[in-house]
Amino acid sequence: PLPISFAFLLLFFLPTHAFADDKTDEDHETTEEAPLEDADSVEHHEDSLDDSHGDEDDVSHEEKHEIHQRFFVGIKGTALASVGHDAFGMFGTGIFFDVAVFHDWLKIEVVTRFLRSSHGTVVPVELMFKKPFHPSDRVVLFYGLGPGVAFHFAHEEKHIYPTIASVFGTYIWVTDHVGINFESISSLVFEDSLVSENGFGIGVVFGW
Repeated sequence: PLPISFAFLLLFFLPTHAFADDKTDEDHETTEEAPLEDADSVEHHEDSLDDSHGDEDDVSHEEKHEIHQRFFVGIKGTALASVGHDAFGMFGTGIFFDVAVFHDWLKIEVVTRFLRSSHGTVVPVELMFKKPFHPSDRVVLFYGLGPGVAFHFAHEEKHIYPTIASVFGTYIWVTDHVGINFESISSLVFEDSLVSENGFGIGVVFGW
């Protein structure tokens, strides 16, 4: 009976000890793998932080390169040809001042030109309402229309005529505050008869 009892005791205890050893090994492996999982989590979290910082840097970089000036002033050389009962050419300079009332919709410009011709001196003064278009951060297209007056000085005589003028042109920004201005100019002068004037202007524009 004693050997049989001893055999049963061995059969009873052996699986229990084996299971205990297996469980201890599994706990040990889990304990060893846990730091690895924690390390992976920390690394993933750091990568997420790096990505978020990178996105913030990209946004700030884009914001720095956007150009949103409110005021503009410039000077340009101008050439006009008068087409009417007596055609002649006019050459000179012009100065202008712009205010962006709505960045993507409306600019108001006051422009004055000083032009010389064989008939004397012509000084048009115009109030332009300009619609801007922004195909890129560095290029602005615009179309403008507005009323004005033209002062004609010739042989000690002075005449003042109402006008309607239109322009189509572009600002190309070389830097954030300095650009080049190209534009075509058309105007109708209400003299004794209707006179059409057409030409172009090239100059420099400053914005802030």
